[in-house]
Amino acid sequence: MPLSQPPAIAQAKELSQRAQAAYAAKDVSEMVRLHEAAIALCLREVSAQEAAHADSETVDELLHLAKVSAFNLGANTWPGWNEPGIEIKPPHLQAGKRAAQTNLELAKRLKRGPEKLSIAHWLIGAHAMAEGAWDEARRSFELSKQFGEQSGVNDQVELARGYLFLMDALQGDPAGRAGLDSTIKHFEVQSETDPSATIYASQLRSSFAVFKQQPGAERKPL
Repeated sequence: MPLSQPPAIAQAKELSQRAQAAYAAKDVSEMVRLHEAAIALCLREVSAQEAAHADSETVDELLHLAKVSAFNLGANTWPGWNEPGIEIKPPHLQAGKRAAQTNLELAKRLKRGPEKLSIAHWLIGAHAMAEGAWDEARRSFELSKQFGEQSGVNDQVELARGYLFLMDALQGDPAGRAGLDSTIKHFEVQSETDPSATIYASQLRSSFAVFKQQPGAERKPL
């Protein structure tokens, strides 16, 4: 990284930190506003830096910071976490869906590997599921699984498979429910040596609890 960084880098980092503090304070609207401001700032500065033929490290750092805010915004506006005290309203969901798409675009632009692409497609699928776009969600979870397989990160494969089972379970498929339960059990066993597996198991349980409450959840066509 060059010794002289554009002020936008420090400003974007500050906005991102304030956004995460707003989320911790359960102020979702402020979190959205701050992350969107960070993303917009970074992308404007990228355009300016590229027009000035700046070094690629500066541009990549700005794109990275934009991606971090995009991912956090997308993740923090997804209702599947079922976080106590967090109210996700329709404008938050819309902002999160846009951010999830931005996160994927930036992952591609930054030439991130298949693990990051797996996570990015999962986030798009998660938002699609939240809005009831089941076909889009299924396609995204399938892509997440494929990129997880390419990455060799088994947790990403199992998590994507778990969400495919979850969708089947929500549509009233007994095999889907059995597959979901099996995936949760897999992560629970794995959690004895891998703390992150506890998060995945909890995530799948909370997602099923949240989305089975959607009107007609178990009557959506396969």
